[in-house]
Amino acid sequence: MTSVTAAAESASKTAPSSKKPRRFLRGEEITAWWFVLPSFALLLIFVFYPMLQAFVISFQNYNLVGSTRSFIGLDNYKSLVTDRDFLASLRHSFHLPS
Repeated sequence: MTSVTAAAESASKTAPSSKKPRRFLRGEEITAWWFVLPSFALLLIFVFYPMLQAFVISFQNYNLVGSTRSFIGLDNYKSLVTDRDFLASLRHSFHLPS
């Protein structure tokens, strides 16, 4: 039994160490960020900013013609839940043919 453990210990000492994954060099990392940065900027400008603005406007009484805005809270969502046409459109949208 000792010969088996001694052989295992000697094998583990002579086994090559596992290679660590290659880490980017500092210059390569900066270059990679410069390639990714325009995509992040476009996402921020054309996706996330309009989503945030739509969320903010949904809590306001917003007039497109004038520049009047007044905070009304959840009243827009209350009117959606009580609107029969909106609820009918939801039923039609999620109706799956059987």
